[in-house]
Amino acid sequence: MVYSFLLLIFISSALFTYLIVPRIITFSYYIKALDQPNQRKIHAHPIPRLGGISIFLPILLLILSLLLSQFDIDQNALKGILFGIITIFVIGLLDDLYKINPLIKFLGQLLSGTILFRYGIGFEMLRNPFGGVISLKWLSFPATLFWVAAIINAFNIIDGLDGLAAGIGIFSSIIMAIFAFNGEDLLPLFLITSMVGSLFAFLRYNFYPASIFLGDSGSMLIGFIIAAISIHSSLKASAAAGIFVPLVALGHPIMEVGISTFRRLLSNVPISKADKDHIHHRLLRMGFSHKASVIILYITTIFFCFIAVILVFANSYFVAFFLGIFGAFIFIVANKFEYINISIIQNKLKYIMKKNKKDLDYLIGNLAHITDKGLLFGSLEEISKVLNVNLMQIIITEEKSKEKIFSFHNANYNDSMTNNGRFMILKLPLSSSGKYFGYIILKKHLPFTTPSYIEMNQLETLRRNLSIALKNIYK
Repeated sequence: MVYSFLLLIFISSALFTYLIVPRIITFSYYIKALDQPNQRKIHAHPIPRLGGISIFLPILLLILSLLLSQFDIDQNALKGILFGIITIFVIGLLDDLYKINPLIKFLGQLLSGTILFRYGIGFEMLRNPFGGVISLKWLSFPATLFWVAAIINAFNIIDGLDGLAAGIGIFSSIIMAIFAFNGEDLLPLFLITSMVGSLFAFLRYNFYPASIFLGDSGSMLIGFIIAAISIHSSLKASAAAGIFVPLVALGHPIMEVGISTFRRLLSNVPISKADKDHIHHRLLRMGFSHKASVIILYITTIFFCFIAVILVFANSYFVAFFLGIFGAFIFIVANKFEYINISIIQNKLKYIMKKNKKDLDYLIGNLAHITDKGLLFGSLEEISKVLNVNLMQIIITEEKSKEKIFSFHNANYNDSMTNNGRFMILKLPLSSSGKYFGYIILKKHLPFTTPSYIEMNQLETLRRNLSIALKNIYK
């Protein structure tokens, strides 16, 4: 009966999604729920972004039918997942429609994790790589929230290429379904089957060139379900690999969210600020096509899933050793492709070790290693604050006749102020390796003294490193 029901779930979910997506596309164009192209995004024309609806509805119908079924399923856990997916889907849908504040979105993620915990789905213990288990006790609740938010954001971050998040969701879900089946845990098995069926059908419209995107409602929903299932499976004695399997199988998205957070913290850029410096962006810059980049990351995910299967049945000491070696390998590869820049890390460590060193030295030193325009102007904004300048303007004339001006100024500044009191006004050219990019204008009120030699030297370093950053961006 279970096998027949699983087949029915897969076929009905796939068929439902396949038939409803064209209608969602039409509806999205009608209400203008479209993902507009911009400098950070890959697509060149508006694409509907309400694809999450086609994943949410089949899973919702499945949960409602399971609540009325005779299967031996934890009804309390099922209700927790039901209320959780409704919460995360609504938050994602609001963001797809209205672009809500990142803080509100993050609070919604924490709320969905809280709902899971309230209904008994939370970490009680973790597997110790050296054998045995570790009881979390009072750490159970924060560990649950951290895991849910991390997996949700991991899928949200990788949803940058056509079919990437959906495909990785399929591969990682299948490997989790295998362990759920071995453990005879029907709840995750049913949910995974429905999601995989929907995602398979959705890829028909989402693979390159995509006619619809998952949107935040879809990518966050996938992340939430995988997080919820992994926690639920970890509670079962027969599924001790519940947390270990997704941790390794989701190696790519987890690495993305970890390194992206680390990179932005090092560059003094808000964690929620999107950029164009993820692994899939770098593959495109290396010359791989859109399809090839997605397939490479598919293969990477399959490799991670294969490793997860091996490690689950391996000796605990071998697991600990392998994870250490594997972590070092990831760090080396990430640095090789400049995904983690050791020079920036070294500058940050120097700054931490010398508490009396000015923020300015660290911020200016990092400019030469930045390759993303969003990160560059985020850093320049921080530099303008530390310099305490009234106005900093970056005028870029590199792009032929398209002159672009980026301004950073304090709230009290206006142009008439330069006529009153003493102002330092500098106009410095921005050029590197014989290539001219534009110039920088600095205006600062100097009521009592002229700039020192050290301050002028800092400004020259700013000009030089900013020129190098522009060369990296416009190469």
